[in-house]
Amino acid sequence: MKWLDASEIVVGKVARGEIHPGAVDEGRLAPPMNDMLRALRKAGRADKAMLLVEKFGPDLAQSVLDAAASVSLKGDYVQMLYRSQSNFAAAQKMDDLSRRIKAGDDVDYNSLAEVGQLIGSPESEFQSGDKIKPSISHFQPTYLPRIDNYLPGMPRNGLWTIGGRPKEGKTTDAIEIALALAEHGEHSLIFSFEMMPDDFMARATEMYHPTKKQLAHWHLYTGRTALDADEVVARSVQLVSTLPKPPRLIVVDYADYMVKGVMDEPKMTHVYVTMARLGWELGCCVLLLAQFNDSGYRGIPLPTAIRYGRMAIAASTMLTCIHHPARAWQHGEEDNRLPIMYDADKQPYAYHIYWHSRFGFGTWPGGKVKGQPKDVGAIQTAWSGATGWGKATKWYPLSGFSLM
Repeated sequence: MKWLDASEIVVGKVARGEIHPGAVDEGRLAPPMNDMLRALRKAGRADKAMLLVEKFGPDLAQSVLDAAASVSLKGDYVQMLYRSQSNFAAAQKMDDLSRRIKAGDDVDYNSLAEVGQLIGSPESEFQSGDKIKPSISHFQPTYLPRIDNYLPGMPRNGLWTIGGRPKEGKTTDAIEIALALAEHGEHSLIFSFEMMPDDFMARATEMYHPTKKQLAHWHLYTGRTALDADEVVARSVQLVSTLPKPPRLIVVDYADYMVKGVMDEPKMTHVYVTMARLGWELGCCVLLLAQFNDSGYRGIPLPTAIRYGRMAIAASTMLTCIHHPARAWQHGEEDNRLPIMYDADKQPYAYHIYWHSRFGFGTWPGGKVKGQPKDVGAIQTAWSGATGWGKATKWYPLSGFSLM
């Protein structure tokens, strides 16, 4: 059974009351059936068929109801769904491996074992520890020397949160990383909620003059509908299935825009956790930009300067705060660990503070500490609002801070 067909049957049976909505993992449904299941869960005892018509249109609603009516009441259709989704995921992996082999790329043939696991036991979501291969690479290159010369790169999967005040370089970070990846043939998905897509492209074009080849590897969300975190996941999964190879980066600019209504801690927790799961499920890095609290900060900003930053720390594989000491409200003795300095053009240096990395910060390249692990630290980098981030000059250790 095809994944789309199985998804329609299961959602139709939920709408007809034949399957409990809590018995289905929405992440295993093909879009937009995952959105439909989410709506059905919120509907309670309402007329579920009419709800689907109102929210998704009569054609799609009738399609899932007819699909459910076309099969017998007997049969474990949830397991059929999981089996078809696993087969679809296995086919995607095989297609990707085939493309890489034909292109002459280096291929990890252990990935074939993952395909076998998907096909061989799709109904099982558990596996004995001795059959799980430990990951030996937690990072991937950004292809930006200002980052890769000081760190192992960016997370291979999961969530990377970059926090800062407005106009301090968060979006510029995202643009530079996505362009560098595109130069090496890697795809990026971009959800620009702070700026319209054409304004986002204008900034990238004016500052960096990207080639058509680079921009062909960017995929910007251009819909007019505001998206919450779950909808970002649905759109991402839907687009990824159409790309020639999986993306290495998903940019979301920025976190607050995925909250509908009044912002509070539970809603922001859902944003951080959902974005982290998106990165794990798609095997790529989700770069989430986040604002500092409205009260701002004084001196070196801790992760708690990010709105609801406690959950950002817990959910993020890597967490970075941007610090412009020349703009800080106060600069005390402790803040001299990241001094105010200027480049040859009298532009003040800024700092990317790497407060958290689940798999470390790499090792020292030389001197008496060569080969020893780095601790928390900051990269001093030239910054200009007109030309973006410049050359990185130094790594400043920042051990001893309490992050909470």
